[in-house]
Formats: sequence, C-alpha cells, structure tokens
Amino acid sequence: MNLSSYERILRFVPVFFRDIFEMDSIYRVDGEMVDELILKINIVKANRYILSADEETISELEAFLGLESDSDSTLDDRRNLLVSYFTGFGKLSATTIKSIIKSLSDADSEVTFLPADNAGNNCLNINIFNPSFSYRLDNIVKVLSKRIPGHIWYKIRIQHEKKATSYIGFALQGGSTVRMTVAGIDPNDYNWLIDEIGNLLLDENGLILLD
Repeated sequence: MNLSSYERILRFVPVFFRDIFEMDSIYRVDGEMVDELILKINIVKANRYILSADEETISELEAFLGLESDSDSTLDDRRNLLVSYFTGFGKLSATTIKSIIKSLSDADSEVTFLPADNAGNNCLNINIFNPSFSYRLDNIVKVLSKRIPGHIWYKIRIQHEKKATSYIGFALQGGSTVRMTVAGIDPNDYNWLIDEIGNLLLDENGLILLD
C-alpha cells in the first residue's frame, strides 16, 4: 500500500493530536514538503543516468560534448546518441566501433584498417550492413568523428540488402489459359492441376491449384 508522506507522519504522532485541527494542518504542510523533497531527490537520481535524464540535463550534456541534435530528434534519440558516445570509452577498437554502430543503427558492421594509396597510408573502412529504417547517418558520423583520432582517414559505407520477389502470372487467350513467367521463374518447376482438356483448375477464389 502506497502512503503519502502526510499519512506516514500520522503513524508516528499520538492519536489524540490527530483530532486537533492546527496539528493536522501542520502535519499536512510537513507532508507536502516531504513529498516535494522526495520528488526532487528522484529527479536528481534520474539525471545521473543518461537514459532517464530529463531534457534540460540532456541539452547541457550535448552542449558540453559538442554533440548538437537535430530539431526533429526525439528525447530518446538524443539519449541514445549520448549513450553511443560513451560506448567502450577509452582506447578505440574495431569492437568499440561496431558497438557504437549497433547502438545507433541496430546493424552489423565490418571494420578494417588497410592501405589506401601507394604511399602506404592506411584507411579505416567501416561497412554497415542493413541498418534499421529509422537510423540517422549523421548521428553515426557525429559520434565517430568525436572518437576517431584526427590523423586517421576513415570511410563509411552503407550497404542495403535488396530482396527481389518473383511472381507468376496468367492470361486468357482464346478461352485457354497461358502461363507467363517473370523474374526467371520456370513454370515447369511446378505441378499444375489441369482438367481433362488441359485447362488449369481454379479454386473458388479464382486461384491456380498446384499439386
């Protein structure tokens, strides 16, 4: 049972004081003060953690770190951006970079450090595979630009997997059904149900029946 601070105070005072109007008023005021104090303590506790901090605290931390957020970013987006900044803080590694990308795009990635020119200069290559629909590339660049040393040349590539769907269509020509294929599907790969005169059988919804 959740009790208000006023109700908790009443549990520690003599019973005969409860019927005195002036004393009850004092207890009510004290209860309100305690409730306000508890609220402020909870706010301070919440603001010590990025994922529960309020907007004012997030704005102050963004300004301190130099991570400006876009006007259309939600508070949760801004929190996630800050969390990714502190991911694996310290020595930068391929694992750390992958963790940052995972937190910002929910995507797997590949990180390599290979020669990029004839002079033997190396480049940090970051390939991101199939990021989520809501990811923001500018957030990834913001965080990585703060973490990757300025003397290291790096490239970011986004790779989206394309899924092709193949369909089989049918047309009526002169009263007979003619099969048509698209996207390389061979009708001979299927067992078509036909009647005694060679017409394709359909169900009650007009769909082709396969064996």
